[in-house]
Formats: sequence, C-alpha cells, structure tokens
Amino acid sequence: MFLENGTRLAVAYEAGVGVVIPQGTVHFARNLVCTRSEIVVIFDHPEPGVVYAGEALAGFPPTYLRSAFKGGKFPSDITGNQFIDKSCSCKDKKGTPAGKRKEDEKRKERHAKERDD
Repeated sequence: MFLENGTRLAVAYEAGVGVVIPQGTVHFARNLVCTRSEIVVIFDHPEPGVVYAGEALAGFPPTYLRSAFKGGKFPSDITGNQFIDKSCSCKDKKGTPAGKRKEDEKRKERHAKERDD
C-alpha cells in the first residue's frame, strides 16, 4: 500500500487478522508462504469502481509499458500471474501441493499432541 506522501507501507499479516484499507488507496496482497489463503473484500457500493492493475495494463502495447516503467524489464506477455512462486506448485506423487502437505502435517502433530495431553 502507498501512503498519501508516496511512502510504501508493507505489512505481513497473521491469519485471522482484519484489515481496513482506505478508499482510493493503491494496495495489493500476496501470499508469501505455500499454504492456502483467502481474502474477503467488502465494498460500500455495488459498483465500487475498482481498477485491477493487471487487467488495466494488459490493454496497452508492451512498448508503451516499457516506456512508462523507464525501460525496465517488463514481460511481453502479462497475462496470467507473473508472480507465482513455482516452488509452491510442486506436488507429490499423489498430486498433493507442498503447502497442503505442510498443513496436514501440522494438523496431525496438533492432534497427536492433544491426544497425549
């Protein structure tokens, strides 16, 4: 999220935390771990006028985008998610994602500990 003075504010939130983001604020979210995550978004209007940056940029030719981003590396194809961590998509022989395995292991450990107590 960017504050009014242009300062970037980056915060890591724990599970179950609620966040209120001021109207009109440029912000984004990303999952930094290989576990399932959900985001619930509530607006005060049925048509809030949200602009999704990826969709908005997809309509511009790559030459314009490179110019706008000061000639930096900008992918020629911006469809799909360019920021997916490929290590999160690895699966075992049963097709279970790595993050799901970790969640299952932690759940089993908790249940075993509760049984022992």
